[in-house]
Amino acid sequence: MNVVLDVNIVLDLLLKRRSEYEAQSRCVSQLQKAGAQLWFPVCALSTLDYVHQLEIKRLQQANQINS
Repeated sequence: MNVVLDVNIVLDLLLKRRSEYEAQSRCVSQLQKAGAQLWFPVCALSTLDYVHQLEIKRLQQANQINS
């Protein structure tokens, strides 16, 4: 079975954001256990990188404020 993951799902999993994280994580784990091939569209890679970099900056700024 082939499964294409949406960029928002991947971001939620990487950043552990949103209340749906636990359910998404369990779903991906079940897919992996079932032997599914998980795919990510190359055209969404730049979006993934951009949002991930924004989140890193946000966390760094938050750590500087809390220090």
